[in-house]
Amino acid sequence: MKKGQFESHLLVLITLGLVAFGLVMVYSATSAPAALARTDPMSYLKKQGGYALFGVVLMMAASRFDYRRLRLLAPALVLTALGGCLAVLAIGARINGARRWIEFGPATFQPSELAKLAIAVWAAAYLCKRPAPRTLRELWRPIGLLLGVFCVLILAEPDLGTA
Repeated sequence: MKKGQFESHLLVLITLGLVAFGLVMVYSATSAPAALARTDPMSYLKKQGGYALFGVVLMMAASRFDYRRLRLLAPALVLTALGGCLAVLAIGARINGARRWIEFGPATFQPSELAKLAIAVWAAAYLCKRPAPRTLRELWRPIGLLLGVFCVLILAEPDLGTA
């Protein structure tokens, strides 16, 4: 077995175990109310199972992706997230007084979720190509600036759950 392979397999098993536990909890919490409403008691489980299957497929695809290539995608991710956070203010669907979602037919997209990923990828890429910061101020100056821009945009939606 290659070095680190045991840990990788263990991580996958733990993840699949948590997904299975989540499916059991969904069924446990929704089967009785669904039956009382005279609908399929398994309807929520089937829907969540579809999401879980999609997530497992994405997990398998991501495990084959060379994470070092993300460095090249960092600027594009940040610009896409920034554009999405600006666009949601203009064309976002208004739900409960907030504009957080962009609708694409039956699907919706929340740009603030992409912003979280973009900030993490960009910060990692930034720290990889620079010498190690000597002070916290050196670390927070560039990363904090980008984080601040996204926080202002997210608070303008307002999406306090993401901010």
